[in-house]
Amino acid sequence: MHGRRGALLVASALLVALGATGTAAVAAPDPNSRTLVAAAAPVSTAPVSTAPISTARVAVRASVNPAIVGERVTYRASLGTKGVRPVTLQVQRSGGWRDVLSGRSTASGAVALTPRPATTAGESTYRIIAPATRANGTALRALTTADIKQRVVGQSVRVTLASGVAVGESGAVTVQATPARPGREVTLREQRPSAGGGVSWAVVATSQQDRSGRALFTVKRPAAQQLRGYVSASGGAPLVASAAVSWPLPGALARVDVARTPDATVYDWVNWASPDDVFYTTDRSGNLVVVARTPKGDALRIDTFDPRTYAKVGASRSISLSGWSEWGGFYAGPDGHFYVLVGQLNEAQNDAIDVAAVRRYDPQWSLVGTATIKGGATQLFKGLWEPFGASAAHMALVGDRLVVHMGRGMYRTNDGLRHQSNFTFEVHVPTMAATTFDDAAGSIWKSPYVSHSFQTLVTTFESSLVLLDHGDAYPRALRMHVFKGYPSSRDFTAFDVMSFNGAAGDNATGTAITGLVSGPQGVLVVGNTVRHDDAPRGTFHRDERRNAFLLWVNPHTQNQRMQPLTQFSPAGADIVGHPRIAAVAQDRWAVIFNVERSGAHRTEYRLVDSAGQVHASASFAALYFPAGSEPLRLGSKIVWVGGDPKSDTGEAHLFGIDITDPARPSIR
Repeated sequence: MHGRRGALLVASALLVALGATGTAAVAAPDPNSRTLVAAAAPVSTAPVSTAPISTARVAVRASVNPAIVGERVTYRASLGTKGVRPVTLQVQRSGGWRDVLSGRSTASGAVALTPRPATTAGESTYRIIAPATRANGTALRALTTADIKQRVVGQSVRVTLASGVAVGESGAVTVQATPARPGREVTLREQRPSAGGGVSWAVVATSQQDRSGRALFTVKRPAAQQLRGYVSASGGAPLVASAAVSWPLPGALARVDVARTPDATVYDWVNWASPDDVFYTTDRSGNLVVVARTPKGDALRIDTFDPRTYAKVGASRSISLSGWSEWGGFYAGPDGHFYVLVGQLNEAQNDAIDVAAVRRYDPQWSLVGTATIKGGATQLFKGLWEPFGASAAHMALVGDRLVVHMGRGMYRTNDGLRHQSNFTFEVHVPTMAATTFDDAAGSIWKSPYVSHSFQTLVTTFESSLVLLDHGDAYPRALRMHVFKGYPSSRDFTAFDVMSFNGAAGDNATGTAITGLVSGPQGVLVVGNTVRHDDAPRGTFHRDERRNAFLLWVNPHTQNQRMQPLTQFSPAGADIVGHPRIAAVAQDRWAVIFNVERSGAHRTEYRLVDSAGQVHASASFAALYFPAGSEPLRLGSKIVWVGGDPKSDTGEAHLFGIDITDPARPSIR
């Protein structure tokens, strides 16, 4: 009985718990020492002193598993024998075993062997052997530990920044290291300019990893900043840094893959408008559809996104614009069809060639018809040599008539110059036959003519067609044409809703109009402008800062009212961008525009009705709104595509303002 009791004591010293069958159980990992005990085979119960363990397998532990490439790993075992004896760490290679490192046990039988760190990731099998020997006059038979599988992995660091943190506010930063090494030092660093035009990474804060490998920081967000997390060198594992990250762009819902991002302005040439290149609509499933002209201008790319996750749905679709060098725009009709306006230059002033074309596509993007306008068409004056010239065309479907209101470069006149004016035509959708308003009215004096029309907008009010032109000459004003009873009647009234200082043909008017919508109480015009004292003659404050405005007009009574949306100092630091307007609820529209101050951007929001009343205002710091596309209501958000104005990576994001309650918008 004495000998058997001694054997049990030895077994307990092996740090392996024996099950009922006599097989060693696996010990749980120790989270503090990060050691792993390998499974052990049955152990002999003979007393060590009288019956040495010959081929018994005892447990071997690794100080870390998995280990990091370059990190030192110590393999430990308790042999259960008394006396110093030689030991060897071996690794399995090609079905055999190769010696890695030799050493000696302690007098108590403890073994600790630390080989050179692994230089590559992978998995290897190790064991420790103790050859037969004599110690203190006692014969010790050969002994082999159980095998242990050791993994070696690369280390990684990832930085996560809290969303919805405005400039100047404090936000949470998480640095996650893998594999975890509790207590290992972590520093958070920010990019700063250094001497000579370079950059350096300065320490912002220092912490330590917790058991999960995380380090948490709270820092204040500056206007522009990139951050990195650094995990210090430790235990042979080298210093490692995360990728540089920037604070999430305020209001960004997701990164999206689209053909291009919208321009920063609508009036790309300062004095006159340019067509949008990016448009939004929804399909029959409620998905968001982004239609964008490719940077080369030779195709349209259509991308579809899930309205809940903003993940891309299916593959991109491409619609060729080959053969049409001039871009007019895109319109999603209420009939479920899509209308694409294109054209070509007519340098030879050829009356017979097709200069402008409307291509009609069904909901599956199959071309179902094309309407064309010849070079010799007239509107008071003859000819189109440059379709859509110096203006942005717009379209509206009224019953079965698609109205196209656009600018054009005309044929040369008697003074030898090619002047610009507006041009309007309609397409009978069932037949796709195009007719100019000159022809439809039966008289050139009944066409809605404006010379130097730098913006051409169209909408309807009650039973009337409403056209709005930004005129630089004849008139130098915003001119509204109202066709009551269109399309059965061609009679119209014309009146001005804003006059500009300066002489006819100055080009610069200090004003931009960027949206026209209609509601039950009237039509709304949005834009920005300098002061125009005593228009049309008087001081023209050409170089002052502009302010955003909302103009209400009743097309039938010609009553009108100007409502300033901003009142910044004419010589101040605030630069107002071009406002856009989009429906968000019954008789409610959101007017959205960017304001830049000292390089920092913010987005302004105004909730208005069709009587020109402002019901709510909000300002979103650091949120950037590029004006080159008209936002769209998508569920509980109003959305648009944009990028980071301080980055040249070209990354596109889908931005959104939550308008669950349009009077209390939010981006958080």
